[in-house]
Amino acid sequence: MNIFTVAAVGLIGTFFAVFMRKMGDEYRVCVSIFCVCALLIAIFPYFSELLAQILSFSKLSGTDIENFTFLLKAVGIGYISQFSSDICADAGENAIASKIEFAGRICILAMTVPVVSSLVEMIGKML
Repeated sequence: MNIFTVAAVGLIGTFFAVFMRKMGDEYRVCVSIFCVCALLIAIFPYFSELLAQILSFSKLSGTDIENFTFLLKAVGIGYISQFSSDICADAGENAIASKIEFAGRICILAMTVPVVSSLVEMIGKML
């Protein structure tokens, strides 16, 4: 799959969503969710290639794999919260969308606490 296929699926999904607007918002939201899921499934193989490359970088650098795992989890939380927030905003539920974004930020912040505390301990031992 290349960017032209992704763009075509997105444009076709947008066309159907606009067409469905006349039939009702619930149909439009369903088309939007289906299009997003189809695009995510289509680009999923690229995620596995990216993950394999990141793991090879981890081995080459000699750093602990947990650092890269942490980074991938944070990026994943960010993307999932953004995708779901966008769907809620498209459905007109802006209050729910903003709370999903806020929850995603809090989850990422909560993940950083152990890393920051271990970093502070490491700096304390150096001093």
